[in-house]
Amino acid sequence: MSLPLAELVPLQSLAIETPVLLFYRNGLVSKWNLSSGIQQVVPNLEFVRHPSVHLSPEGRWVTYYGETIQGAVQYWLYDKLSGANRQYREITDTKQRGGIPSFSPDGKWISRFSGGELVRLELYRMASPRDAYGIWSQYRYPDQEVLPIPPSEAIVSDTSADFFRGETFVRVRSKPGDGSRSDVVGIASEIVALIKGSGVPPEEARALDDLPGRVSGSIHYQKRAMLGYECLAPGFEAKFSTASSSGHYLLLPPAADGGAARKARLARELPGYREVNPTLRNVQTPSGNMWMISEGGCVLAVAGKIPGDQVGPLLSSLAQRMREICRTAP
Repeated sequence: MSLPLAELVPLQSLAIETPVLLFYRNGLVSKWNLSSGIQQVVPNLEFVRHPSVHLSPEGRWVTYYGETIQGAVQYWLYDKLSGANRQYREITDTKQRGGIPSFSPDGKWISRFSGGELVRLELYRMASPRDAYGIWSQYRYPDQEVLPIPPSEAIVSDTSADFFRGETFVRVRSKPGDGSRSDVVGIASEIVALIKGSGVPPEEARALDDLPGRVSGSIHYQKRAMLGYECLAPGFEAKFSTASSSGHYLLLPPAADGGAARKARLARELPGYREVNPTLRNVQTPSGNMWMISEGGCVLAVAGKIPGDQVGPLLSSLAQRMREICRTAP
């Protein structure tokens, strides 16, 4: 198809790989590669007229929408950083049309009003994939519904969907009403495809998942504090419950200085800290005893209501699961 541009001038000197979106009055949308000068029409997308276009404040995201020749209203989101271009909403019910998407001032969420409905999208770019998982894990509780949205998993309810992928944590929120659940799950499924990176939890979280008595949905990555003590963070925790004991598994990954400063801080800040023997330490917390050992560069612990004869088996299971991680982690 010939596109109505007067001239295509390759701009190889700019070395721009991400294509530019071009919107035409006749409703066509195309991608223009500035380095090669090649244009390609976006397949299966033709609006009746020029779509409405909105740019996020920081300039990364472009949302556009309009009526297609098939009679539906489609909403699309384009990521200028990766070049990904995906539809995130389609409305065929004429009563629900007329929504205008808008970005928040910080560019972290996008909302659309239509017939009293509000769908809100929040995107948080974290410092690392582990931090993105950590935020996601704070919204994870036992007995929640989790749905796969490959390559990630989303915590879902009738009005919400939360997931992470790579360094990005995403929240989708909708007002209660007919279609709210399908709205948030549908948008989450589309947005996850626009984001790069893995949706798999860190290996430490996966290792905790198989421990005896582990409570489903209780694994968290805490960057500020665990069990109320800042000296125990950053680290991973998981609740457990067996026939004779209950409490928390704790994992503190290897410290940058080899752990000497952390050991001194633990002894200084944890209540009733004492060395039971060269390998085992005990702490008296308000919620029960905490028993700690070292494994490689890690500090491992169990805390809670634990009979004395169960401390050894629980710590042994934890150490066995974490041995490879603690030996290879930096």
